[in-house]
Amino acid sequence: MVSVSTFAFAGLDLLEFAEKLRRQGDTETGLELFFDTHPFTGAGLYQEHLRDFINHERMGIHCPTSGCDLLADEGTLLLRHSLDRHKECMELAARINAPYMVLHTNGMNPVDQARIQKKRKLFMERAVLLAETARQYGCELWVENVGFGRSRTMVFDEESYIDLILSGRSFYSLVDIGHAHINGWDLPRLFKRLNGRIKGVHVHDNDGVSDQHLPVFRGSIQWEPIFQAMQNLSGDLVAVLEYMPNTPRGELSLGINILRDNLFKQADTTSYFKKDSKAKA
Repeated sequence: MVSVSTFAFAGLDLLEFAEKLRRQGDTETGLELFFDTHPFTGAGLYQEHLRDFINHERMGIHCPTSGCDLLADEGTLLLRHSLDRHKECMELAARINAPYMVLHTNGMNPVDQARIQKKRKLFMERAVLLAETARQYGCELWVENVGFGRSRTMVFDEESYIDLILSGRSFYSLVDIGHAHINGWDLPRLFKRLNGRIKGVHVHDNDGVSDQHLPVFRGSIQWEPIFQAMQNLSGDLVAVLEYMPNTPRGELSLGINILRDNLFKQADTTSYFKKDSKAKA
């Protein structure tokens, strides 16, 4: 399934986008609700305006990130706050019938490299517990690769991330393509080794240096081998456009078509760049 992260939206623009899909008769595109920016406090508006997404399990959810760090030391207020916020997210996941929740492997603070092994072990333990809690709320846990080597915020490098996913049978993988590109990961190899454990991907582009969340083809990622590797993944895959806030709506529509064509119809992607280089809203 092709999905769009609400990270790209501001406030009630989410409802406008959902309504646009409805008018177009699009009953296939999903939404991934970015918990930090969701505009509602109760279930009522979700039920009223996003009923089709909820009823057909086309709405996933992304964990809280602001002010959270699941690798905080035991007994700290930071850990308590982080766990409380994740529980709130799971409660919302149950209300919107979300089949999955994305989980970050760490916060975005620099990590003492001497404690890396301890942090990895700690994450595994907490992810297993969170996965069990998530099941009680009716959703799976999909663990995303986050953090960057040059800023010392990465706890799991490519090999340790693979080991984490293969050894953690209670949760699955969501591969963030933009993050992997910045860290120099071999994505076709990663997809092959984790085949069967990957449930989703976050799709966005960048210059290979900073986490820009650009539309596909607007950065330096070579997409053809990545799309080919994604086609070989077994099981149902959720491909989520996770574009920067205030991305033009035309870029979102273009991205939806690019993913559909390249995951299912294997189209020539260069034609998109030629026919709509500006992708106006």
